[in-house]
Amino acid sequence: MVSASIDTWYANHQSDTIATIAASLHINEEAMAQCSSALLPIVYDAIETPWLTAHIRDMLEAFYAQPSIKEGLALNHD
Repeated sequence: MVSASIDTWYANHQSDTIATIAASLHINEEAMAQCSSALLPIVYDAIETPWLTAHIRDMLEAFYAQPSIKEGLALNHD
């Protein structure tokens, strides 16, 4: 269920900027300071999951498989 929720959210907000996402969540400095200590263990647990590792690997592979990215990397390889 979490995986499906993340995939749905990502599909709906893939083109959002970080500023757009932060504004939509109504996050300010004071709120972040209050939440950060509570959220860090959850974030670390999420980062260490095999699902997230596989998802990030898939995203990076798809990114680097794009012809324009491959071409750009080849041009900068000299």
